[in-house]
Amino acid sequence: MKRLNYLRNIGAVMSLTCFMLVGCVKDKDYSLSSASNNPVPDAIAPGEGASNASLTLTGKGLGDIRTIIFDNGNIIANFNPAFNTDNAILFRVPVDAIPASQNIVFTNGLGKSFSVPFKVIALPLITDVSNYNFQQNGTLTLTGKYFEKVESVTFAGTTTQLEVVAKTATTLTIKFPVTTLTRSKLTIVNDAGAMTTKEEFVNLDLAYGVFKDALAPGINDWSWGTLNSVSTENVKSGSASWKVAYNGTWGGVQLNFSQPVDLTPYKYVSFWIKGAAVDKNIAKFNFNWAKDNVVKVPANVWTYYKIDLTEMNASTLTTWVMQIEDAGETLYMDDLILIK
Repeated sequence: MKRLNYLRNIGAVMSLTCFMLVGCVKDKDYSLSSASNNPVPDAIAPGEGASNASLTLTGKGLGDIRTIIFDNGNIIANFNPAFNTDNAILFRVPVDAIPASQNIVFTNGLGKSFSVPFKVIALPLITDVSNYNFQQNGTLTLTGKYFEKVESVTFAGTTTQLEVVAKTATTLTIKFPVTTLTRSKLTIVNDAGAMTTKEEFVNLDLAYGVFKDALAPGINDWSWGTLNSVSTENVKSGSASWKVAYNGTWGGVQLNFSQPVDLTPYKYVSFWIKGAAVDKNIAKFNFNWAKDNVVKVPANVWTYYKIDLTEMNASTLTTWVMQIEDAGETLYMDDLILIK
């Protein structure tokens, strides 16, 4: 029995030793090809690409590549040595590569380095929009990056084209066609591929207008502590906005609808507000004096609001209330709408 246990122990030690030796040999055979003292790159294809794009470098003496670095920001590209021969190496553009013309630096197992020029391209990036509401045959401008090579813009999930009116590296002006869509994101295609905006754009022509250049017929202004008027001083869209001069502490807008609006077909309530000289809170925004919602209004800028109607706790709209907090200030409101 002792002899049997001894033999088993010897076998285990030999197996472990073989495993360690195999591991060492495998580590030594880093690549299927040998490094050269004189690597000669020929061409990289394609010559430009976006994040995660597959690239192929061809040439001579390219074996045993150890590192690939995009030199703008020293971004490392991971790769599989199995796809590295003396004549080629396959790899991908790193997901965090910085869009710009730059060099890709290759270093082999002998420490020999060489570089190849390459351009990292990027999908359009939106940082701001001139408006979230569009009118049919009207234009909007998107601000951001990588717009100079935009090829097409469509309503997301459709083939309906929007006209590209003007484009630069940082701006894209588009014209909206006549459409039955009430709201939609956009799909924008440039040389890097296609992206769909996180921003959703609303067809103002098909929205229920509480205020579009004027209060809609059948809406009565029963506000208190305010002086309200149609104004052309500060306008977000169209020809006029609604100037609401809160002139008393805790003044409030109150709009009464002579015909209650069934909210069943609608998904959102939306509006723009231009702030006063100081930040203000509309402490009570509600329908029918039901659930209050706080609307924070930053100073001196137009701010877009889009609120899910589940937050309003109402099935019909008979009274629209916007009561401020504390001392009065003058606010400008535009495009007060209900969106399907």
